[in-house]
Amino acid sequence: SQAYGTSSTGAVIVGYASNAAGQYRAFRWTSTTGMKDLGDFGYAYASAYGTSADGAVVVGEAWDASFNQRAFRWTAAKGLQDLGTLGGPYAVAARVSADGLVIVGQSWDASSNYHAFRWTAAAGMKDLGTFGGYASGAFGVSADGSVVVGSAEDANGIRRAFRWTAATG
Repeated sequence: SQAYGTSSTGAVIVGYASNAAGQYRAFRWTSTTGMKDLGDFGYAYASAYGTSADGAVVVGEAWDASFNQRAFRWTAAKGLQDLGTLGGPYAVAARVSADGLVIVGQSWDASSNYHAFRWTAAAGMKDLGTFGGYASGAFGVSADGSVVVGSAEDANGIRRAFRWTAATG
């Protein structure tokens, strides 16, 4: 097993663990429930990478029956929610804001290039673009979801750190 994220108090931990069949399963752990398997989208592989401050929202990736990597948002009430993609078959959710409302990660676009995304229930998955290259990824988000950080390629294929806001892009 491996842990990737924790709630603000450390009471909830998320990550992945292999089961008896050797499949990787996303988990949410508390001292009361122990490791809870969060499910999948049809193929037995999933991993959780982040959780909200209170531990109620978990994000990560789960594979579907066609072996496509799908970004997910999990809550106890709704289970796994597929966040969609930017037009390609793959996406992974890397982090979630403290309140659980903003999710960031990366997804293939229709041209099979990985692009950073910012997801909200109201706007869906928004492509954050690149610096003229083919790839970018979002790997962090502020507590309120207004600032996204990650890396993006320039036209020469060199990765550059970025800070994104709605006002500045």
